[in-house]
Amino acid sequence: MNCKVELSIPQIKTLGLLNADDIYPNVGLLLSNQCTHTKKTATIQGTDHTEFKGRHVFGGSLFGHMEKVYDYIDLRNQTHSTFDKITKYYLM
Repeated sequence: MNCKVELSIPQIKTLGLLNADDIYPNVGLLLSNQCTHTKKTATIQGTDHTEFKGRHVFGGSLFGHMEKVYDYIDLRNQTHSTFDKITKYYLM
């Protein structure tokens, strides 16, 4: 999900997502699409955890990671489960 919320530079600085030297602090970097961290997932067969059925690496912002990971879990899960995702919490 991409909310495409546009913020001006003063708003970004007020929120602490960009410092006075125009450098992303950790929180700004984690929330931006320039985030270098990734989330890794794996699907395994059976209960002994030795046979992998699939692996995937997700990049982008932390909110993007979570959205993609929830979708991946929903796709690969053989039994049905429901995830409310984080949409309703960070859009309030």
